[in-house]
Amino acid sequence: MHKINFENTKRDNREFSKNINWPKISIITPSYNQGCFIEETIISVLDQNYPNLEYIIIDGGSTDDTISIIKKYESKIAYWKSEKDDGQSDAINKGFMMATGEIVGWLNSDDYYLPNTFRSIANVYLKQKSNNDNNFWIIGNCLAKGSLDWRFESKPFTKLDILSFWNNVIGQPAVFWTSNFIGHPILEKSLNYAMDLDLWLRMRNIKPPISINEDLAVARYYESTKTSTGDYKRFLELKEVLTKHNDCKKQLTDRELSKKLFASCFDDYASKSLIIPHNQFYQQITEDWNPSFRQRFDLVFKLSKKLVKILIK
Repeated sequence: MHKINFENTKRDNREFSKNINWPKISIITPSYNQGCFIEETIISVLDQNYPNLEYIIIDGGSTDDTISIIKKYESKIAYWKSEKDDGQSDAINKGFMMATGEIVGWLNSDDYYLPNTFRSIANVYLKQKSNNDNNFWIIGNCLAKGSLDWRFESKPFTKLDILSFWNNVIGQPAVFWTSNFIGHPILEKSLNYAMDLDLWLRMRNIKPPISINEDLAVARYYESTKTSTGDYKRFLELKEVLTKHNDCKKQLTDRELSKKLFASCFDDYASKSLIIPHNQFYQQITEDWNPSFRQRFDLVFKLSKKLVKILIK
């Protein structure tokens, strides 16, 4: 893992040719009380200077300065609304139902795009369209910004790769797809933590993505994100989604899925310099393991906790 330079992406200042019929790109931003981040998010969309943009913001009734920030830019936003919703997936689905672009994607209100992202995505679209391919999805590199910085690298992968390495395959804000690629609702409304993982697995069932080796977006990781605070509920939901999609020719056993989730749990909490959480968490993610397997993992769990204590001293 190497340090990422978040300022090393140079802007392409060329104007968009007026002789090209640039596809409409629709971007959805769900938001709730993200006043400390959302302005950078909005600017990263508008500063693409893309000539055929539809930007939609669905806010869940923020009580901080989010609304005043949105109003600063509302002349350049196609649609925005602030009202109580049923969570992030519901807000994103509402936005996608309104979208009219040939290409769609969503950008959370604490993440941001890097320069030239829309130009790169539109060029892929135009190339595919010239080859009579109007039904596809695109992934690029996504930089992760947090206590440890890393890069989700865009590269070919199988469905089994997602099942095996679910937390290190795709960076959500660096994903785009054609509007006819997958039907509505785009996200499973009942999911609070693993809706993007579920979407990637459903999309991979249709066809592999087009991978482009370019840094397209930055995702923030910090203590109050859902990823950081989800604890056992998040991992139970991840297990549910992985199990639902575990239909590959070479299936992962329940034991393999559980082991990978356990390893990821350790990575997540160790990287934040926290002790692996309370027994209730461990009890719930392991409740369906057979006794002999669980006894071995009890030992690993205890040793892991001791190791984390040593590492953070």
